[in-house]
Amino acid sequence: MKLNLGAGKNWNREGWEKLDHSNLFLFKLPNQAWKLPFSDNKYEIVFSSHMLEHISHYKIEETISEINRVMIPGGILRILTPDLEKLCKAYVTRDYEKLKLFIKEDNCGTGNGIKISLGPAQALLGFLYSPGPDNYLIDSSRSNIIGGYAHVFCYDFELLYNLLDYYGFVNIERKEYDDSRISENRFLRISKYDNDKEHSLIIECIKNNYVPFDKKNCLMLNGPYEYENVIEMQNILLTKIVLQISSRIENFYRFLRQNVRRYLTKFKK
Repeated sequence: MKLNLGAGKNWNREGWEKLDHSNLFLFKLPNQAWKLPFSDNKYEIVFSSHMLEHISHYKIEETISEINRVMIPGGILRILTPDLEKLCKAYVTRDYEKLKLFIKEDNCGTGNGIKISLGPAQALLGFLYSPGPDNYLIDSSRSNIIGGYAHVFCYDFELLYNLLDYYGFVNIERKEYDDSRISENRFLRISKYDNDKEHSLIIECIKNNYVPFDKKNCLMLNGPYEYENVIEMQNILLTKIVLQISSRIENFYRFLRQNVRRYLTKFKK
């Protein structure tokens, strides 16, 4: 059994299962990587391309622990995510050409999304906190959505290595674009988001043992951040409902817009 985690709606390959949080059903809660709907010790391979950067550091440890849980001992995990070290080096050296190349990859050649018109800092911060509908920033009254984000975190090799090591993975190696323990590696890259050769950090590792997430002993948070005790539970629930409805409406509108555009293109032909 093999899993593509964060595959997108249009990715399909024989012998592979996939999971993505996107759906068009207004009141159906999305799948989340930190709460996988799969049994223990199920997958021999998990492939995840440019998904981790969409997960907050509040949830990344739960996510890695969950990935470990659903893998068989000895299973292979391959991760692609933006490389913080590459991005920072290009920023510090003011390497406009390299940053433009990274942006072109991330924007899939569309020119939309991350920008560099205001300088290298805009590009760097765009990779760290890019716009999108995956996460929302709301004010302290929980009544106004300030903005939406796609990327919300970024990793270098050492940071991701230490997280994977802590949560039961071994043989953690940095890989090149076409270097993989997975024989189907090239076969997997049918998505435009899986071809980010220049700015990707690529890591493969092996599951050794399962380490459950424990909030009291986590690595990423510097304090308990018990925000649940500050905000009334009924307000949390209301906020979740409002944001879920808003997200579903936005996804449905985007779906309609994309399909109308395709129909008009075919009609013109």
